[in-house]
Amino acid sequence: MSSRRGVGRQALGLTAVLAVLGCSFSKNTVVVTGPSQSMGPGVSPSPAAPASPPACAVADMALAFIGRVGTCTGASDILLPVGCTATLTATPRLRGGGNAPPEVHGTNIRYAIPVGATAVQVFEAGNPFNLALRGATPAAVVRVEATLVPPGCAPITRAVEFQVR
Repeated sequence: MSSRRGVGRQALGLTAVLAVLGCSFSKNTVVVTGPSQSMGPGVSPSPAAPASPPACAVADMALAFIGRVGTCTGASDILLPVGCTATLTATPRLRGGGNAPPEVHGTNIRYAIPVGATAVQVFEAGNPFNLALRGATPAAVVRVEATLVPPGCAPITRAVEFQVR
């Protein structure tokens, strides 16, 4: 006969885990803790822990203005003149450096303008990673946020702030 002392400790440990999880079990519950030196018939070892997922290939995202049309005299990354249309682009970056290809970063991107939305008009730019903005009314601060969720990765959010005058 084997010692019951070790089994009692194992059952107590499992009881604590089950209690934390909101579970319970009866005295007749069999506690299996993994393979032992003398495995009986029909008993198999515990499966190995699953491998951790690979690191996301997309490490960052750049967000910047790339092109301007209209009356854009004096336009910069911090100033969008009224009447000027500028294209904001999000560029996903690889963990090892360089731009991520579309098959890696996917197309799950969304833009939001939490501050100063009434100061700009927003237009489609022909690509989900581009956003065309036209200065409509003066504003001290306009904040545009882009959130990218690459396949199998955590969301990446970047923002730009600029003035409209």
